[in-house]
Amino acid sequence: MLVLTYSYRIYPDLELELQMLNWLETCRQVYNHAVEERKDWIDSRKCPVNACSLQKEYIIPADPPYPDSYRQKKGLTESKKQKHSGWYVMLTLKADVDVPNLNLPPAGHLLGWEVGLEYFLSTSDGEQVSRPRFFNRLHRKLKGKQ
Repeated sequence: MLVLTYSYRIYPDLELELQMLNWLETCRQVYNHAVEERKDWIDSRKCPVNACSLQKEYIIPADPPYPDSYRQKKGLTESKKQKHSGWYVMLTLKADVDVPNLNLPPAGHLLGWEVGLEYFLSTSDGEQVSRPRFFNRLHRKLKGKQ
């Protein structure tokens, strides 16, 4: 599966922005309603330890961590710290692509290289190319002609 996601900044007019804010408000209300229903469902299955009936009560598995209020408050605080700067559109393309695993041995001489600040180019063979200084030469020529 190949997934490509592109992000584009958009500049909606006032009418479209009001419509998108209305959509966000609707999504927020639906999400909050679903959270409230989940809390009610969990509360309906709680009972005191000495009065719990095994036939009527559900036992929640211990494997998934229960979302405690500390984790939720921390996540909310972190999301509030992020700066929001306008509207964005996310386009996600999914393609069911099979990439064959050929398991071929590498052919020829493998070479790794890195571009850096101290040296313009460093290779895995130990060769180091110094950075070009043409700007310094041209700057000196221009200074001499002025």
